[in-house]
Amino acid sequence: MVFGSAACGAKETNAEPGAEAVYGADIPAFSFMVMDREITDADMAAYPVYSAETTSTNTYGTTTTRVYVGYSMADVLDAAGITDSFSTLAAIADDGYTVSVSKDVAMKPTTLAAVSEDGKMFKNGLWFAPCVSDVTPDYLRDLASIELEG
Repeated sequence: MVFGSAACGAKETNAEPGAEAVYGADIPAFSFMVMDREITDADMAAYPVYSAETTSTNTYGTTTTRVYVGYSMADVLDAAGITDSFSTLAAIADDGYTVSVSKDVAMKPTTLAAVSEDGKMFKNGLWFAPCVSDVTPDYLRDLASIELEG
């Protein structure tokens, strides 16, 4: 399973990033844990899919813009039965790499559990895309679980 994170920006300078609904997107089979609950593609079938344009800079200074498609993290938490009683969300990859974001970032409509990047499906699962970040190291792939703190 893959989770990656992406910084989602708006097309207009200084505009608030936004997500747009996507209809008819191909969704692969997936599963990952949210606290002690397994979330699958079947659990998310009733929720909308969104796209968000992202711009990020890697550690070498290269800036790229991409479009990610996936589920809002707010909807993922809803599917897991999570209330909003947390302060930090930690996305954990299958290799142990962890990205932590505040509740405010996690609940933005542009923080996605992404299934694709630039129209290409991820082969090993979803990516975690905290779309207000503009640095690549905040992007996490091969997501295994989401933990909530506070």
